[in-house]
Formats: sequence, structure tokens, C-alpha cells
Amino acid sequence: MAAAAPPDSEARLIEKLRLIEACFAGAATDGERVAAGAARDRIRSRLEAVAAEEAPIAYQFTFRDLFAQVCSWRCFAAMP
Repeated sequence: MAAAAPPDSEARLIEKLRLIEACFAGAATDGERVAAGAARDRIRSRLEAVAAEEAPIAYQFTFRDLFAQVCSWRCFAAMP
């Protein structure tokens, strides 16, 4: 059984945002639309906070010769 994602993980927040936007799109009354819009704004601000905390990882590879570089391209191209 897979472990549950933390409450503020990016994947979980994106899923919540998707559901809230569906509620917003299908809202029958102005009150529902306002509530869904407010929830959407809160989730978006939490997503921005998570994105600010998790800086992207940058990699730099240095190869000793052209042959090693070409081999690495083939290796990474084969990855899904």
C-alpha cells in the first residue's frame, strides 16, 4: 500500500485545486461560485508557498571526452 502524501504536498494541492475549479465551473448559484473562488485563491497561495520552498535542482555534468558525452545522451534518451 502506498504511503499517503503529506497534507501540503504539491501533488495533493494540485488535485484539490482541480476539484475546486470543477466546483467553480459547475456552481449553480453566486454563493457557490464565490466560495469556490475563495477556496481556489487559498489553494493557489499555498501552492505558491510550496513552490517557493522547493527550489528546483540543477545538475551540471562534465565529461572528459566527446565519447562519454555521446554515451550519456543515449543513456538519458532511453530513460522514460
